[in-house]
Amino acid sequence: MAGMAQVDHAARALAEAFVRGRLMAPLPAEVAGDDALAAAVQAAAISAVEAPLAGWKIGATSARAQAIMQTHEPFFGPVFEDRVWEDGAHLDLPAGFRGFECEFALRIGADLPPREGGYRRDQLAIAIDAVVPAIELVATRQALDGMGNARLARADLGFNHGLVLGAPLMPPPLDALSEATVVARVDGTEVARGRGSDVLGHPREALVWLTRQGVALRAGDLVSTGTCTGIAALAPHQRAEADFGPFGHVTFTAV
Repeated sequence: MAGMAQVDHAARALAEAFVRGRLMAPLPAEVAGDDALAAAVQAAAISAVEAPLAGWKIGATSARAQAIMQTHEPFFGPVFEDRVWEDGAHLDLPAGFRGFECEFALRIGADLPPREGGYRRDQLAIAIDAVVPAIELVATRQALDGMGNARLARADLGFNHGLVLGAPLMPPPLDALSEATVVARVDGTEVARGRGSDVLGHPREALVWLTRQGVALRAGDLVSTGTCTGIAALAPHQRAEADFGPFGHVTFTAV
């Protein structure tokens, strides 16, 4: 699996499964055990999808999520422009749908080219132009038992299917995010809750981490910082709701 031909083959299969909403066989075991190989497959899969990027998602930003994903640090994946929807959307669920997550997205207001060591908190504070309440639809392209691990998730386009966005908050209330209470509901019934501090202590810390990974960020990019509530199950014809209290409210309905 280590050769470029094998990486390209895996990437093309992932891209086709992503576009068609289908499942494929799990990636080879080598990917699950090799950070560099997982990164190479993801990069090739992004190119193979051939769609503009809206930004990035970050996963495994809480201790609970890291335990599930068998990792000690986050992972990231792409968010494509045609997989970003407005509050109240009605959406088909893909074959590999695992659930939804309630998270804060940060909108970047200035280009942030890769920099050795990433960017400091104060530098990012002035580069963020909005906080956006969001729901992430989590899905695999692989027919996995369970969630696999963080390397498989990274290769598999970050297990991201898309984002549903609420109204952006400007100026961004960054200092208050760690104290925010976030509630996930299905058809009006609470199924999970958490706090902004569940995301690496503060959602901004997820962005700090991402800038240390060599990712180029552009003005207008969205960075979804990881779930505050864990992942919640959703079936067709049910309504998902993320309640961020004073920071906003987001819903979508599965069809």
